[in-house]
Amino acid sequence: AEAKAPGLEPFQGLRYPASDIPQQVRQIMLRMPFRTIADTNAPATSIIAQDDTPLDMTLGHLRGVSPIHIEYLGNMGVQATMNVSIRVRNRLWGLFAFHHELKKVLTPDERSTCEIFGQLVSMLIQQELENEGLQARQRVQSLVRSLSTRRIEVDLFLAEYAEPLMKALHADGICVKQGEEYVMQGQTPTKEITQKLIELPSQGLLALDSLKRVKGLHTASLNTTAGALVMKISADTYCIFFRQEVLQHIRWAGDTQKKIEYGPNGPRLRPRSSFEEYKETVANRSVPWSAADVSVASELRHALWRVLLPKTEGYSLEWEQERRLRDLLIAELNHRVRNTLSLVNAIAQQSKHSATSVEHYVNTLEKRINSLSTAHSFIGTGLQWARIQDFITMELQPYKHGDFDLHVEGEDVAVRADIAPIIALLFHELSTNSVKYGALSSKKGSLSITWHRQDGGYLIQWHEQLEAPIAPPTRKGFGLTLIERAIDFECKGHSSIRFEEERVSIDIWLPLELIMDVDSEPSSSETLQPPKPLEKRTLSYQSVLIAEDNFLLAMELEKQLQQLGCKEIDIHANTTSLKQALERHTYDVALLDIQLGNETSFEVGLMLLAKGTKIVFLSGYERRDDCPPALRQCVHLIKPVDKVDLLFALSNQEKSTP
Repeated sequence: AEAKAPGLEPFQGLRYPASDIPQQVRQIMLRMPFRTIADTNAPATSIIAQDDTPLDMTLGHLRGVSPIHIEYLGNMGVQATMNVSIRVRNRLWGLFAFHHELKKVLTPDERSTCEIFGQLVSMLIQQELENEGLQARQRVQSLVRSLSTRRIEVDLFLAEYAEPLMKALHADGICVKQGEEYVMQGQTPTKEITQKLIELPSQGLLALDSLKRVKGLHTASLNTTAGALVMKISADTYCIFFRQEVLQHIRWAGDTQKKIEYGPNGPRLRPRSSFEEYKETVANRSVPWSAADVSVASELRHALWRVLLPKTEGYSLEWEQERRLRDLLIAELNHRVRNTLSLVNAIAQQSKHSATSVEHYVNTLEKRINSLSTAHSFIGTGLQWARIQDFITMELQPYKHGDFDLHVEGEDVAVRADIAPIIALLFHELSTNSVKYGALSSKKGSLSITWHRQDGGYLIQWHEQLEAPIAPPTRKGFGLTLIERAIDFECKGHSSIRFEEERVSIDIWLPLELIMDVDSEPSSSETLQPPKPLEKRTLSYQSVLIAEDNFLLAMELEKQLQQLGCKEIDIHANTTSLKQALERHTYDVALLDIQLGNETSFEVGLMLLAKGTKIVFLSGYERRDDCPPALRQCVHLIKPVDKVDLLFALSNQEKSTP
């Protein structure tokens, strides 16, 4: 579409080569969807810095423009320009290009309006593409339902279904190969071409729109065929769709051949000087296979698998695919578990060096492992990202009731899952050291935690104002070593710590690829209001039921409940013994692990609910979709459960405390 003033040269209908927008620029247009150049003749202004550290100007509205792009715009007769990206599924789908013959400075309102307009158009286009995909799937589902569910011979199958199959994929010909048998209908190449296509590597579907570009194919055997979609049904069964050659008459905006000039700095590309229509005829190509075509082919592939394969072979193939997926999942889980165990082992070894007693060692190790658990729980709720705000809130929660001054402020951003454990440990060590020696140890201390975008990444600043001067530590423990070395080693960032009389400052810089904006309101000290820690107290429950199939976890729960004042505690590992226990006893509260071996505790939960027993579910999962509706209002704790979380949950459950 085009709108222009009278007398201007029209550009509508003209094609521009992809090289006009380099890949680097495309990435910038995804991050910065709005770009304006008020005057292409304006002189560039240098930025002077104290050092040679590169400055990331990607998100700067006033960043300079490439001289080649300025020349490109000048050749178009443009002095001011504005581009608004059209982004669909996080890809650059297109853009609005606004041109002006004179310089033009846009007001903030005009810029905001155009940016919002681009977002609305992007949303509408994505919705339209989704509707097209849905309609295509609906059409193919109608065809799939019409296919015979009984296995029939290939020639009979094509005689009945060739036309609707070709229509579904806008194909001109079809070939089904099973064993040594080839059956073709419509406009197809020779059998030799089909054999060569089957030998090409693919992951089940292979779409080609120019067979003459495929090495090893005899062009004389193609006839008028130009494109093919190869569908692998099994190791010995294939279905191939063909498309005929379609001559394309392309109207380019000028000659697309770029000129190379040699100057004092070596060779450089010169943008084309004319944008007059340049016609080109492209042969030996079919209509390209679209994403919708590939989606339809994927749906048909499973249906053809049921129709063309013997039942035993079909089930064998499906089982093999499921086995591969299962093995891949198990391998990934084993990798993650080994990494986690190795990290816990390293923490245990490092904590041992700084421990002054066994009790001190156990306490320190427990808190550090809990920080790791917290990091993993944040990842579980955040789809592989963990909010910085959540780490800080969790670590400062026990100390928020203090009289010291606390200021927390920053954008709502999250860190990538693979560095979340290190970030969790880092904030834990900072908080622990502050409680022992810093601002959190004094009523007159103050702590400021801020994070913001800087130097192409995010800078986290932890600043403590102390009541009295503090000397730098004479030895480096686990916490200080983590602060100074872990960020550089594991996150490719950098950190620094400064001791300045009554002030301690820690700066942590993380690269932008490790950070994701979660599109929420900025965090501030007003929003950081975690609850005050519970007072030391006991519970009024007399009898407690525990359902846990892991012996060590069951023993730990029993120990925690005994410390909280519970007297009668029954532990069972399976639903059979749980049901027997319910026939003999009545319990005040029950702690139920959801997954007990190959069964769940939901049935026992319903029995307890009918008896009026309070229920707390324990699980390693964030949520369970199979939980019965009657039990969804019960308290749900994520493993591992510490004493504070357990006390808080049970305190809310009990009727009163004597």
